[in-house]
Amino acid sequence: MKITYKENPLCTEIELDDIEKIHLRYKIRVEKLEDLLFDAHFHLEEKRCDLEKVKKAVNPAYYYGENDDEESLLDKYVDSHFEMFLKELKSNHAGDCTCIPCSCFKCYAENLIGIDTLEGLDKYSGDSILGAFGYENNVTLDEAIQSLKDHDCIPSGDLKVWDKMGGYEQFIPRWKEENRRAIDWLEAYKEKHFNNSKLNNEG
Repeated sequence: MKITYKENPLCTEIELDDIEKIHLRYKIRVEKLEDLLFDAHFHLEEKRCDLEKVKKAVNPAYYYGENDDEESLLDKYVDSHFEMFLKELKSNHAGDCTCIPCSCFKCYAENLIGIDTLEGLDKYSGDSILGAFGYENNVTLDEAIQSLKDHDCIPSGDLKVWDKMGGYEQFIPRWKEENRRAIDWLEAYKEKHFNNSKLNNEG
C-alpha cells in the first residue's frame, strides 16, 4: 500500500498493490453477502416473517451466472463498487467526516481496507480544516493552520438568523474548542508527515 500524504489531509491518496486489490474485492463480496444474510434473518423473525423476501435474499441466481462464462449479479456489484472505491481512495474526504450531510465513500473505502487517514479527527474539526483549505484547495498547510489561528469564531453574514436560537454567543465556547482541536490535529499532522526528516510517501 502506498499512502501519499497531501498538505490538505482530506486529500491524502491511497494506492493498493495487486494483492491488496484482491483483498478489497473479497471484502466487498463478503460485506454484501453478510447484508443479504441479515436481510434473510430479519424477514424470518416471527413478527415480520416474509418468506418471499427471504427467498429473494438467498436466491442462488444472484450469486451465480447462468453459465460459467457469465458474471453473476453479485460479481457485477463487486466490480462496480471495487472501481468506485479505488477512485475514492485517491479522492477527497467529504461527508459525515466533515459535517456534510452525506456518507463519505472515502471513509467507507478506508474502513474496508483497514486504515484511517483521519485518525483522531472529529467531524467538527474536520469541517474546520475543510474550511481552512477551502473548496478550491489552493492554500498551503501553514496557511491553513494560520487561518485557523486567526479565526475569531464569529459567524459571517446576517446575524439576525441566530436570534431564533437565542443568539450565536452561546455557541462560541464550543466553536473555539472545535477550532483549537483542529489546530492541534493539523499541527500534529504536519509534524508527523511533513517533517523534513521524513518522506511524504509511506506504505
